Amino acid sequence: MEQDATLTEVIHLYGWQPEQVSFQGNVCKIINEDGVYALKKSRSSREKLLVLHRLFQKLQENGYEHLLPWIPTHNGEPVASVESVNWYATPWKEPDADFPNTDIVRGLAEFHHEAEPLISEFRELQTKIGKEDLEEWKLKKDQLDLYQESAKMRDYPSPFDKVYLRGYEQLQEPYQFFLRGMEKFVDVTSGKPPRYTICHTRIHPSNILSYENGFSFIDFDNVRIDTPVRDLATYMRRYIRDQGDQEHPSEILEAYEEKNKLQGTEKRLLALYLAYPERLMKYANRYYETPSYFSSEADATHKLEAELWHFEQLWDFARRLWQSTKKKSTPSKSESKARIKKILKR
Repeated sequence: MEQDATLTEVIHLYGWQPEQVSFQGNVCKIINEDGVYALKKSRSSREKLLVLHRLFQKLQENGYEHLLPWIPTHNGEPVASVESVNWYATPWKEPDADFPNTDIVRGLAEFHHEAEPLISEFRELQTKIGKEDLEEWKLKKDQLDLYQESAKMRDYPSPFDKVYLRGYEQLQEPYQFFLRGMEKFVDVTSGKPPRYTICHTRIHPSNILSYENGFSFIDFDNVRIDTPVRDLATYMRRYIRDQGDQEHPSEILEAYEEKNKLQGTEKRLLALYLAYPERLMKYANRYYETPSYFSSEADATHKLEAELWHFEQLWDFARRLWQSTKKKSTPSKSESKARIKKILKR
């Protein structure tokens, strides 16, 4: 395929004279005489990518195996920048294997655990839940209500409408649980989680590259410093999908905690995130706003039905997890000190 001038300049910065250049998705595959490389155009700033590279180098020096090394340019730079657009390169890995969910989630837990002590110098980048987040979640709930009203008013509801109306009723309890829980979390903690780490934020199959002797997490364009349960909740939403042939959420959590034990507050926060019907909302929005996203009415209906089944499993697990942490959670050091001070004042 014909290369544009920018890509040609980026390839020149790496000192390559490729035998073949092709695209697979949004990744450029470079076949060079000394190897095969994946060249990725990033939406992130150069400064962010340089920080990530430094952090990833430390993780790899500490023995973490599930990140691909970045190939330096011929000037030794980890990032190639052309016309304010940033690129980075890694060895090309051909996906040719599947790994159990529990193996992958252990790798994610290890990533969170090893990255946690490295982000202390980036406190200003730590995110927290604020009033604006609560308002956005309420607005999204209002949008679901509007879709429900629209579906009810149709003289001839579509198959998707009928499934959505049934699902809408199923969403009321978990969504209210989510909103009340997050409001209380913001009120009690000012929206700040118990601890921070590097979060990928987009953990799904296309961002986990599995090959014969391992797997790697890729595409960190949307990385942020946040609570590790954000990634864990996303993982559970995306991977535990098919009826009967995937691990239960409790097995995923158990595997995760082998490498990164969660605090009671983090488990309650995980329960809240799992009660948020993110993917159901996405399907409803696409159907009612951009119906061309689906190949057919049957395709849209099937995906909604599958996601409803999946969400029911997550909601059931979220309720059980919430109840278990209420009964068994132990106070943190700060909570214990506060209780001792209160007792001494009596």
